[in-house]
Parts: sequence; structure tokens; C-alpha cells
Amino acid sequence: MLVEMEFGEDVSFIPMVGIGGLGKTTLAQYVFNDLKVENYFELKMWVCVSDVFDVKLLVEKIVNSNTSNNSLENLQNELRSKISGKKYLLVLDDVWNENGEEWDKLETLLKCGGKGSKVLVTTRSEMVARITQTVQPLKVRGLSKDMSWSLFKRMAFKKGQEPVEGSKEMELGMEVVEKCKGVPLAIKTIGRLLQEKLWLSRDPQKELSRFLNNEFAKIDQNENDILPTLKLSYNHLPSHLKHCFAYCRLFPKDHEIDVRELVRLWMAQGFIKCSNNKNQCLEDIGYEYFINLLWRSFFQEPKIDGFGDIMTCKMHDLMHDLAIKVAGSNSVIIDQNPKFSNENCLHVSLVNFDFDLETNNSLEIFEFFSQQKRLRTLLLHHRKGLSFSELQDYLPKFKCLRALSVPFMSIEVLPKNLCELEHLRYLNLSCNYFLKLLPSSLIRLQNLQTLSVVNCENLIKLPQKMKKLVNLRHLMIEGCCRLREMPPEFGYMSSLHTLDKFVASESSGFHELSNLINNLQGRLAIKKLRHTINYSASETTSKQAVCEGKHNLQSLSLEWEKVYENNNNMVENDEMLLEGLQPPSNLKELHVWHFMGVRFGSWLSSLNNLVKLKLNMCYKCQYLPKLDQLRSLEELMVSGVEAEYMCSSGEDDDFDANLFFPSLVTLTIGHCSNLKWWWWKKEVDGNNIRSFPRLSNLVITDCPNLTSMPLFPTIEKVKLLASSSMSLEDTFKMMRGSSKAHNTTHPNISLLRSIHIRSCPSLTSLLVEEIDNLTSLESILIEDCPNLTSVLEGIDNLTSLKSILIKDCPNLTLVLEGIDNLPSFRDISIEHCHNLASLLEGIDNLPSLRSIYIRDSSDLTLLLERIENLPSLKSIYIRDCPNLTSLLEGIDNLPSLEFIYIRDCPDLTSVPDNFRKVKNSFIKNCPKLEER
Repeated sequence: MLVEMEFGEDVSFIPMVGIGGLGKTTLAQYVFNDLKVENYFELKMWVCVSDVFDVKLLVEKIVNSNTSNNSLENLQNELRSKISGKKYLLVLDDVWNENGEEWDKLETLLKCGGKGSKVLVTTRSEMVARITQTVQPLKVRGLSKDMSWSLFKRMAFKKGQEPVEGSKEMELGMEVVEKCKGVPLAIKTIGRLLQEKLWLSRDPQKELSRFLNNEFAKIDQNENDILPTLKLSYNHLPSHLKHCFAYCRLFPKDHEIDVRELVRLWMAQGFIKCSNNKNQCLEDIGYEYFINLLWRSFFQEPKIDGFGDIMTCKMHDLMHDLAIKVAGSNSVIIDQNPKFSNENCLHVSLVNFDFDLETNNSLEIFEFFSQQKRLRTLLLHHRKGLSFSELQDYLPKFKCLRALSVPFMSIEVLPKNLCELEHLRYLNLSCNYFLKLLPSSLIRLQNLQTLSVVNCENLIKLPQKMKKLVNLRHLMIEGCCRLREMPPEFGYMSSLHTLDKFVASESSGFHELSNLINNLQGRLAIKKLRHTINYSASETTSKQAVCEGKHNLQSLSLEWEKVYENNNNMVENDEMLLEGLQPPSNLKELHVWHFMGVRFGSWLSSLNNLVKLKLNMCYKCQYLPKLDQLRSLEELMVSGVEAEYMCSSGEDDDFDANLFFPSLVTLTIGHCSNLKWWWWKKEVDGNNIRSFPRLSNLVITDCPNLTSMPLFPTIEKVKLLASSSMSLEDTFKMMRGSSKAHNTTHPNISLLRSIHIRSCPSLTSLLVEEIDNLTSLESILIEDCPNLTSVLEGIDNLTSLKSILIKDCPNLTLVLEGIDNLPSFRDISIEHCHNLASLLEGIDNLPSLRSIYIRDSSDLTLLLERIENLPSLKSIYIRDCPNLTSLLEGIDNLPSLEFIYIRDCPDLTSVPDNFRKVKNSFIKNCPKLEER
């Protein structure tokens, strides 16, 4: 419907309606990410609307505006600039507004898009569907009986122990399924609830019967309300998980929840209880709480980081509604349509609220704050117009406050009364760019567990006696780029579990870091290491590796200060320090910056759990460690080293091809002017050329002498900048038929999707002769290759090719010549290619071509010969082509053409008749054409 039907409107509204939990949002996401939709629309946007339908706020979300001047007029201008003339898809998710006038306002603003634009609206309201519809609403139904039973079986029963067809147990299970009304969320939630009971029960049939008669019998079943069914699962949660779930009502709908921050907030409220396992910390217990709730479907859409941990998640709208219901009046979100209660609240968050002291709503908020005496949480996010100075007078009233989050508040000085909040355990001051100092009185917050000053760029100092914050477990200071040093005796902060940054100095050296007990986990960046200091000579570090024992560290970054002079002691000091660090063997990520040693620590090659390694601007390094058999390494960056080769040997007797970078996906090599070969001895026997088994992304920048690379048959993206093209030639020869080149067989590179080449004088041709398997190739970008003569000459099956951009290639003569079919080709741009005489010659069919951009091609005489139909062509730009005589000769049909710009083409004599009818057409300095 989105791509195959036109409704005669510039913008068509398509409502998708159904009760909560059926999967409307999931279905919309599948549509949004579909390849056909991607190719059909020029622009895609997604906005979660939920309860607040404010036109100004919606436009702000659509344009992703972060400007301070966000008047509706400015936002309208931004919207027009973004969508004007473009065929777009906008998804408005979870809409409740039934006010037709508000819809009319929004529709008026959206009409400047290109014809065929669509707005997909998901809603639970039949009224919303009727108000917005341009076509008959899409009614989303529940799962069929069989599909519901299949899903329920997977959730509730052990594999291999499902009820037998026609059994009493199956009959009872089907009764449970029927009460879930085909709603996937309800089926999964109830299925997980029953799984615990059925797996432990000796009589599953009896357990199902008891659940139906006792649990389901107590709830009111409404055809359009599945919430009572979901609440059954909540009722069976232990009390600590009930508190944790209800607390999440403080986040707005569709909010991406940071799991680590969520656990820290739970800790601040005392929801997390110590276990009998003394080795298990509160953070780990809290993460288990989260996993438990995720498993029961109270959370969804988990995002995994590179280490396998869940970073973020979301809540289904129905689960959010349930959280609101069970939290009651104790928890409140204040948004653009606040509903204030006279009761004292425990937890408050401000979301998407514009403060204006002249409005009643803003005045009511201050009145609301003045009445709060039991407040335990105050989170201020996505609000405008409220300064911290207006809020700080209320702080003394919040005697019970345990969590305070005030990012982006332009705080310059923290008020003294902040330190009177003796129960405060969580304090988020991040992104307050003008904050320079944390007051010494901050150490009075003896219960503080979490302190975040992330991206407080002007912060220069932490409290001197910070060691007195004996309960501080999480200190986040990343992005405090002007922080000079750590406080004295920082190593005595024995409760720290998170320290994302450590600033080394003469007064706060490694002895402070090594004194910290081994609880540090997650990420640690050690900054401002000095080349002139022999840290390893310190009495406290000379016999003990600084990072030894910190087994929970996952990521370590080491950054020395930049230096511009040469010092003989640098090499020795840096090498001794790096050797003495000895990070734990289970480290997963390592970054090294500005290291001035000749070789890296011997331990680096033994980090078998390493997933990501970056070695940057290590200008004196001549010998790289042996990395090719690091089994877990997925991303490798080597930049700014003096080494001549990447690996120590290419002919090891015990070489195992299966262990040659077995997991490497992304490889970046940059600014290595001495790098010549991959191995210390360049291979001469083609039979032994090795292959990266999984490499998909390759970037080589400023490596002019690199001439040897392993093969990369699984490559998807290649970027070669200011380097020798010889580094790619072996693989490209393989593509032509490696059996001829190497007497061996390798698969063609059928996964290759994009090529970007710039400033490669040695490149003469790109992907020519006998290549027949480039079905995935989508884009080609070539710049400043003076000896390039041809691109994609005579290649068939370019079914996915979408765009070509070629610039500053003066000897180029052939582009895509003799290719029969380019069904997906959309955009071509040629600049400063003076020898190019014809373009796309011999191609018969370009059904998807949308834009042509040609500039400064002095030998071009003919453009697109013999093509009869260009149904999608929208834009033509041609300038400075003095020998061009004819344009799109013989074309009869240009139904989509909207823009033509032709200038400085003195020999151009003819253009298709269609051009005269185009409204936005500009022809200048074409005298022979103007005469006609």
C-alpha cells in the first residue's frame, strides 16, 4: 500500500488501528525498515507521540531540532527545508489525539512534501483512525488460534514436553490462550508466568486448572482491555521487583532506558537487597533484577553492546500503562499536559516541558514543588526555560530526596543547600558546561553512591577531600576535558565500582589507581600520561602491575600527552609503563594513544578475549605485536605508526588458516607512511595468499607504500584514501577469476556493497573484465584519481547499484558502458572529468534514475543515448560542458521531472520537448539552444 498505491493527495494519512499489544508498532517498524520502502521514499522519519499531541513539539521531533530559538515559525521553516519536494514517509506511533483541528494544523505543515508522501499512524483509537484516514484504516487483528497456541507453547512448556494433541492439558492451555485474545504481549507474559509454575509442578494439568479457576476468574475481562491480564503477571512478582517495575513509570513512553543508570536509580531507592553470596555486588544483583523483568516481557527491545551486556531497553506502551496504574499517585510525570495532585509524591520527573512563568502550568509546578515534603526522586529531562537557580530554593524542602538528576541546566555554581540533602544517593550533573568546580562541602553527602559530571567541559577540579565520600560507588567524569588531576589520596576510595576516567599527574600517579581495590568494572580511560615521568620507578608500582587483579574491567584506554619534541627517555619510560600495566586477560577493548615506545607490551598478543583494539598516533612504534591469532578480535585500528609491516611472518610452519584473524569484521589502517607489506617478507607464492574469513569493512588511509594485503572475500565496504591501489589488486584480480591469477579458487565478492576511493594515482581501472557477481554493489565514490580511465566496463548483473559519484578524474573515458540493465540505479554525479565523451552509453533501461549531475566535462558530447523511458527522473543539473550537443535524445516520457538546470553549454542544440513544460527549469548561456 505504501509503495504501490497513490491516493491523489500530496500527503496521504494511513491509520493502523487495533487494541494495545497486538504489535502495531512492531508491524510499522518492519514496514519502515523494508527495502522496498527504503528505495521508494527519499526521506523516512519516526516520531513517538503517545499522550501529548502538541503540534510544536511534534514538529520539533520531526526536524530533530536542538536550537535554542524553537519558536513555531522557526520550526516550520526547518520542517519545510527538510521535507520540501521530497517523497517522505512519516510514522506517528501511538497516537491518542481526537481533536480534528490539531490534526488539520499538522497536515497543513506536512503538505510541502513531494507527491506520494505517506504518514502512517498507529493508534488504539477508532476515532483517531476516522479523523486521520485518507484511505480505509488498516485494522490489526490478534493472532489466530493456532499461532497463539504455538507462541504460548514456546513460552510455557519445556521443549519436548508440550501437551499431547487432544489432551486435557492442551484443552486447559487453550482456555488460557483464548483469554489472551490473540495479543502477543499477553501470551508471552502469561506464558512466562506459567512457565515457573509448570516446570516445577508434578501435575501441570492441575496447575493450569488452578490458574484458570483462581487467577483468571478474579479479573474483569473486557474485549478491548488486556491490562488486567498483564497485571496478573505483575501480581506474581516478588515485592522488590514490583518496586523496580513501578519506578519505571518515571520514563516517558518509547524512552530508551539506560540499563546501568536504571540499576543505579534502583540502588538509590533501596530496592536492591544484598544476597547471601558475598562475592555478588549490588550492581550485579540489580542487573539480575532487570534480566528477570526482561524475561517476563516487562521490558523489550534490548540493545547489546560489544561485550554482550544489555545497554538499553524500552517498555511496551501497555507495560508503561501498567506501571502508571500500579505506581498510583506516588509517581508523577510532568509534561505539557500536567495533572497535579494535592498529595505528596515520592517520585517526580519532568519531560518535554517548556517553562514560561506567564503560564498557569508553570506557576502550578512551582506551587506543586512547594508542597512536596516526601520527595525521593526528582528527574529533570527534556525541559526548556527552567534554570537551576529557580529550582534551588525548593531543595531544603526535599529532605528525603535520594535521587536528583539535573543535566543541561546551565549550572555555574552548585548551591550550598544541596549538601543539606543528607539522604541523597544519586546525583547527575552531566552536561552542565559552565560548571567549573564542585564545592568542598559536597563531601557532606555521606550516602552518595553515584556522581555523574559527564561532559561538564569546563570542570577543572574535584573536591580535595573526596576520599571522605566512603559510599561512592560510581564516579563518571568522561568529557571533563579540562580536569587537571585527581584529588589527593584518591586511591582510598575503596567502594568505587565505576571510574570511567583517571587523570594522571605528578601528584596523582598510578600509585593512586593501583591502590583502588579490585572492584573497578566497565570502562576506564587513563588520560594525560606524561612521557617524562618514569611511573614504573614508583615504590608502589615497581613490583605490581597497575591493572592486575581488576578482572571486571572490560575496556581500557591509555592516552599519553601529545609531544612535539624528541626526548631520549620517552621510549624507555613509555615501554616500561606499558609493560608494567599488565591488564587482565579477560579485557575486551583496548585503546592506546600517543605511545612513544618502539614496541608494545609483550602481554598484548595474549589478550585472547580482546574484541576491539585501537593503536593511534604511536609515531615511534616500529614493531607491531602479533595479532592475527587473537580469536575474539572483531575491530582493529592501526593509525600513525612507523612499522613497515603488519605481521611478523607470513610463512609460519604451524600456521592455521582458520586462526588468521578468525573474528575480524572491521579493519582500519591509517597514516602509516612506512607501511609496505602485510608480512615482514613479501610473499611471492600466490598459492599462500591468505584470506580474512569474516572481514566486511576495510578502510586504508594515507598508506602510499602499502602494496600487499591478505584477500578479503567477504568484504562489504571498501574505502581507500591517499594510498596505493595495489593493496586492493589481489582481491580484485580474484574477482575476475582467481583460478587464472593464482591457480586456486576463491569465491567472487558477491557481498561488496560500497567502494570509496580518493587520491590514488596508481588506479587506472575499477572493476572491469569478466566480473559477473556484483549483485550487492550499491554505491561507488571516486575522487582525485588522475590516471583512472574506466569504471565498471561491461559488467552484468549490477542489480543493486544505486549511485555513482566521480570527481576530478581527468582521464576517465568510460563509465558503465555496455551494461544491459540497471534496475536500481538512482543517482549519477560527474565533476571535472574532461576526457569523458559519453555517459551510460549502450544502456537500455534506467527505470529508477532520479538525478543527473554533470559539471565541467569538456569532452562530453552525448548524454544518455537510446534510452526511451526515464519514469523516475526528477532532477537534471548540467554545467560547463562546451562540446555537449544533444541531451537525452529520443526520450518520450519524463513524468516525474521537477527540476532542470543547464548552463554554459555553448554547442547544445536540442533538448526533449518535455523540458519546456517543467516549472523549475533554468537554461543560461546556451546560445544555440536559445536561438531555437
